[in-house]
Amino acid sequence: MGIQGLLPMFRGSTRDVHVSAYAHKTLAVDGYAWLHRGVHACATELGRGLPCTQHIEFCLSRVQMLLHYRVRPLLVFDGGALPAKKATEVQRRAKRDAARRKAHQLLREDSHEAARQAFCAAVDVTPAMAAQLCDAAKARWGDRIDFLVAPYEADAQLAQLARSGQCDGVISEDSDNLPYGVPRTVFKYDPKTGKGEQIVLEDLFNAPEGVNAISIRGWTHDMFVLMCCMAGCDYAESVDGVRVKRAHELVGRYRDFDRVLRALRSKYTVPDDYELKLKRAVLTFGHQTVFDRNANSVAHLTPLSPEHVEEYGPWP
Repeated sequence: MGIQGLLPMFRGSTRDVHVSAYAHKTLAVDGYAWLHRGVHACATELGRGLPCTQHIEFCLSRVQMLLHYRVRPLLVFDGGALPAKKATEVQRRAKRDAARRKAHQLLREDSHEAARQAFCAAVDVTPAMAAQLCDAAKARWGDRIDFLVAPYEADAQLAQLARSGQCDGVISEDSDNLPYGVPRTVFKYDPKTGKGEQIVLEDLFNAPEGVNAISIRGWTHDMFVLMCCMAGCDYAESVDGVRVKRAHELVGRYRDFDRVLRALRSKYTVPDDYELKLKRAVLTFGHQTVFDRNANSVAHLTPLSPEHVEEYGPWP
C-alpha cells in the first residue's frame, strides 16, 4: 500500500518518462503488484476456485511492452511473512475473508457485478500465482526475463537491487520505494503506451522551496524515513491527527528522533507502545533482510549496528 498521501506531495519533481529511456537496461518490477492488478480481470473465477489465466496474461502483456523496447525485466516477488508487518497482514486477511463472504452472498442474490467487486477485494495473490507467471514467461521468452524471490518483502529487495546497481530503475505503484531509498522509480506504468511517471529520489532532496507541496531540501534520508513512518505505514500506525504534512512539520523543525517524539507527545495523545513501534518501523525501512546476488547470501539492506543488535536482537 505504501505511505498514504506521500506521492502527491512531490508532484513538482515527478517527470513523464517512456520505458524506451531504459533500452538495453534492466527495470526491476514488483511482480505481486502486477498480479494484484491482474486478478481484477478474473476475480470472480478465482474467488470461486475456477481455472483462469487472465491475471497471468495481464502481467505478460506488461512484460511484452518492456521487451518490445529492449528493456530487460526483472520480476521480484515477496517471500516470507515479515514479522514487522504481522498486525497489518492480520487486518488485511480479515478484510479479505469478510469480502469473500459478502461476494458469495451477492452471487446467491444474482448481484453479479457487485459480487465481482467484492471478489476483487477478497482474492489473495499467492506464491502459486507467482510461479504460474514465472513459468509462462520462461516458456514464452526464455532468459530474456529474470526473476527473484525476496526473503521477505519485494520493496526492500527492489531497493537493494537498485541501490547496488543490479537494476537501473524500478517499476512500482508503492510509495514505500522512496523511504527504502530507490534512486529511480517509475509509477503509473501504462503497458499500452509504454509511458509512466518517474521520480528520481535525489531530485526530492534538491528541489527548492515551492516546487513540491512539502520540501525536504537539506534533510537527511533518516529524517525522510522518520517522517514517512510517522505519517503511517505498514509497519506502524500514525498517531491520530498526524499525516504527511504534520509529520513533515515536526521532523523539519526538530530533526532528531528523540526531540521529534517529545514534541509529538506534547501536542498529541501518543500510545505507550508508539515509540517502540516507530523505532522498529524505521529499522525495517533501513535494515530489512534482502538477498545479495553478488554474495549469493542474505544480508541486511544496510548493516545493522552492534547497538541495534544488542537492543532488538536479530533483525528480519
